[in-house]
Amino acid sequence: MGNILFVAICWALITLQIQAQTSYELPATQSALDKSRAVLYSTVGIKERGGNNRGKDVEAIQKPLNVVGKAWCQALQYYCFYVTGEPIPILKTAGSQACFNDAKKRGKALPYQAKVDALLIYRTVNSWTGHSTRIIKVGKMGWVVTIEGNTSSGNQRDGDGVYIRQRHIYNPIGRLRILGTIVFKVV
Repeated sequence: MGNILFVAICWALITLQIQAQTSYELPATQSALDKSRAVLYSTVGIKERGGNNRGKDVEAIQKPLNVVGKAWCQALQYYCFYVTGEPIPILKTAGSQACFNDAKKRGKALPYQAKVDALLIYRTVNSWTGHSTRIIKVGKMGWVVTIEGNTSSGNQRDGDGVYIRQRHIYNPIGRLRILGTIVFKVV
């Protein structure tokens, strides 16, 4: 009986978490998505050098947002659009939650979904901090492949570089809970 109750409680908690997550759709050109994705792939392997959130390549990513020396996961996502010269569909910010809140304000609400090029946004429990990553491949049963900055090859968000990671769109990362995704509609 105890195991059945435990499974029922876990299922209820997962269901509540899924219902709280939403996707917001923003317009973007196909060219902006394609070029920014190519830039994102070219950043894989960048590592911090000379200290936390430091290094020539990391600081180049942080510079357009004037956040040199600060956390840079969302700055990477912005940078990849910025350097293309194409219209940038997301808010100019290094804050993942600020980016998500802007999409919530400007975008169209959709059922929670994972799509290639979507930004998967996390929020640290009881904090304004979070994490941002871009989905590059959608797998089965909620698994996605992402490229993200300021992470590691292990299971953490605050790391030392840009990595390709496998994530699950319903599972938290430590104290990080998933807010939802920002998806793009080609215009």
